[in-house]
Amino acid sequence: MEELELTLSFDFSNKNHFQLVYTSQLYETFFGIFARFQTSKSTKNHETSLEGVELFLINYKGIINLGIIGISNPIKNDNDGSINFHLKIKAFEADSIIKKFVFDKTETITNNSKLIFNRTLEQFANDDLGVSNFAFDTEFYDRDGLTLLKKEYRYDDIPSDDFQTIPNTNHRIRVSTGKPPAIKAPTIRFLSPIATDNNKTTVDGRCPRSRINAIVR
Repeated sequence: MEELELTLSFDFSNKNHFQLVYTSQLYETFFGIFARFQTSKSTKNHETSLEGVELFLINYKGIINLGIIGISNPIKNDNDGSINFHLKIKAFEADSIIKKFVFDKTETITNNSKLIFNRTLEQFANDDLGVSNFAFDTEFYDRDGLTLLKKEYRYDDIPSDDFQTIPNTNHRIRVSTGKPPAIKAPTIRFLSPIATDNNKTTVDGRCPRSRINAIVR
């Protein structure tokens, strides 16, 4: 399945710049997540170690506030060498503040290393009715009048390999061919923020324009 591909700059001359690493929508709220990594420069050229990260989430459109409540340590994929992160999101959490995380272990990246950001959603309603703060958790429950159904699976939980392209759609439409797995709690260990900061960042609070820096080699 195609993924949104972004470019991150680890420029040691500018350590104050937040960069977009993830964007999506949940509960009909469109949001973006920006990151500023804490790194230590290696003695080797074009190599650096990731020690921690500051994350900043902005809710752009929608009525439900989303917030970051955790991130995993960097996880290296031995098959392709990519560095994977898992972001934990929850509704009705504080947004528009900087949250600082320190990794339990450092991970070395080089020029053209591939960083992959995945997202895990934690449900905000833990009772049998799917309601908390008079809000119904539509990501994990369905209802029709007085009939309530806890979802067996979510679209996010369907493996990418289960999707196949429908012919004659210009490769734009894909459908699941297998039975999705049941919802289960993630086994990934998530880090909690060690500090928060309400100061303004370099990220604009409105829907941003797209500015691309070209790197010509």
